Amino acid sequence: MQETDDHILVPQAESFGTIAVIRSLGQHGYKVHATASDKQALGCQSNFSYMNHYSPGYEDPAYYSWLQELIANHKIKAIIPSEGFLLSIKDHFTEFAHLLPINSDADIVYGCLSKRYVFNAFLHSTDKRLKQHIPNTLIVEHEDPIDWQLLNAWQ
Repeated sequence: MQETDDHILVPQAESFGTIAVIRSLGQHGYKVHATASDKQALGCQSNFSYMNHYSPGYEDPAYYSWLQELIANHKIKAIIPSEGFLLSIKDHFTEFAHLLPINSDADIVYGCLSKRYVFNAFLHSTDKRLKQHIPNTLIVEHEDPIDWQLLNAWQ
């Protein structure tokens, strides 16, 4: 294992998914900064965590400034986001987008958190592979008229 100087932030260290992320990154030599608002978070007890940080909750107004300070003080190079983290930084997404190893288009990132958005993108795609296993599906906004004859013809 080759150690690196790359400091990676892994928020929400109390979830099972982030525990796997912490372990994998730590095993590959990254300096993992596990964060959680829960002092009993399993990810913060991992041997693969370089440093543990206890944060305000996502809903706490102090979270944003706490996060900015942590990133600056520890030279964080990347953040592995959870859905909760993404929702907590939504109003500041562009500030953190360069640290996230995901698409930097906020409309796409937040859209992908919505089944409606994803299905609509698949249904309107020109790539037939995206549609081949989707049964008859109609996405309706509450102001849209519904073609009941079309729906009655579906199995």
